[in-house]
Amino acid sequence: TVALADSTGSSDVASVKLTASSAATFNGVSVAGVETINIESDDTSATPNADVHIISTLTAPQVKTLKITGDAGLTISSGTGATALSLLDASGMTRAASAASGTVTYSGLVWSSNINI
Repeated sequence: TVALADSTGSSDVASVKLTASSAATFNGVSVAGVETINIESDDTSATPNADVHIISTLTAPQVKTLKITGDAGLTISSGTGATALSLLDASGMTRAASAASGTVTYSGLVWSSNINI
């Protein structure tokens, strides 16, 4: 859970780093009062491979922008409350074996299904 001391602004940013040497599941990531969330999905093994980290539920009611980076894939299984989400930018993903290799930016998202990067 990420909580700001003062979340009254309109351009608050929070960063979350998911780190593991193999595929890992992170149960319930909650970030309230933040308009931009930066998520780094990091594979710490000596030779990064096709590992995919999973966030089982991302609760982020005020998020407008998700920026995803890292050398491990990422699946967000469900999101709750993110009705303001309008931009998913995964251009910072470097995982070579990714379905989202290169620059990927989604806009106008409907937060009702899995996001797999």
